[in-house]
This record gives sequence, structure tokens and C-alpha cells, in this order.
Amino acid sequence: MTDYDGRRINPKVFFEPIYDPELAEQLNSNDFVERSWDFSQDKGPCRYVFNGGDLNGDYYKIELVNFFECDLFNVKGKAITFKDCSFNKCDFRGEFINVKFSNCTFETSSLSLVKFYNCQFRDCKFVKIGVSGNESQFVLSDITNPSDFLRAASTNLDHLPDGKMEEYQLLRLEQTRAMSYPPKFGH
Repeated sequence: MTDYDGRRINPKVFFEPIYDPELAEQLNSNDFVERSWDFSQDKGPCRYVFNGGDLNGDYYKIELVNFFECDLFNVKGKAITFKDCSFNKCDFRGEFINVKFSNCTFETSSLSLVKFYNCQFRDCKFVKIGVSGNESQFVLSDITNPSDFLRAASTNLDHLPDGKMEEYQLLRLEQTRAMSYPPKFGH
């Protein structure tokens, strides 16, 4: 068992689409350890942490990588591009600066505790994503399909704790969507 305490197994964030209390039983000691950004031998990383602080160059192009149950945080640089990548059950945190996502898919992933600064989301697909009207920030960033982004906002209804009703969670989700609209994608 790892000492990982991410949003997938933290009972306080049961509303996140990535929340999965059953995952704690499946974790191994090598799950969710930091990994390098070299994808030459592995285009399908699973259960790793990617720290943007490990990116030392000015330009990175990450293409055709399928991230599964990975955490990505503090990705900053002069120019970082994710092209034709998928992020399934991933958790984005911290700051993403000067990052371009082109034709990427975000599915059952959390964008709740992240600040995107000078980022682009070009022709991306969004399915069941966690967002926060208070904490998700898009500053000087562009999403080419903001209505699809907002429609994809989701909450977890599969693992509700005792006393939490599905109707209440759906109401909270609609409040988040309302707080996010019009999207705070401008200056």
C-alpha cells in the first residue's frame, strides 16, 4: 500500500468524478510515484505523478500519450504542447503556464484545483470533468469550445457518503456551472 493520499481516495472530496474509495484497496507501493516525462518507451502511463518542476527545457511536445489515473501538477515553461493525448481519471493541480492542449481528451478527470495561465485548449473533448466555480481558474487562456467544457462538468454520484443525497449533489453541480458562466477565460 502506498502513502498516496490523492483526490481519488480522500473521503472529503467525494464529489470529484475521479473519487474512488475502492481504489485504496488496489494500490501497490509503486503506484503514484513521480515519473520522468520521457514517453519514448511508454505511451500509456498508469498511476504516476508528473511534476512539472522536472521539465527543464524551454519547449516540450508530448504527443499521443494516454495518461490513466495520473496526477499532473505545476506544468510551466516557455512552450509545452500536449497533442492528441488523453487524460482519463487524471488529477490536474497547481499552476499550468504556457501550456497548449491540442486535440486532447479529458475524461473523468479533475480540473478543480488548478490555475491555467496563458494556456490553450484547441479542439479538445471533455467528458465528466470536475471543475470548481471558485478554484478552477483560466487566466489569459482560451478554450475553443467553452460550452462543451461547461456541459462536461460533472460530480460523483456513485460513492456518496451517508447523508448526502444525489439531488443535493446535482444542485451543487449546477451552482458550479452557473459560477463558471460566463467562463472566466479572459484577462
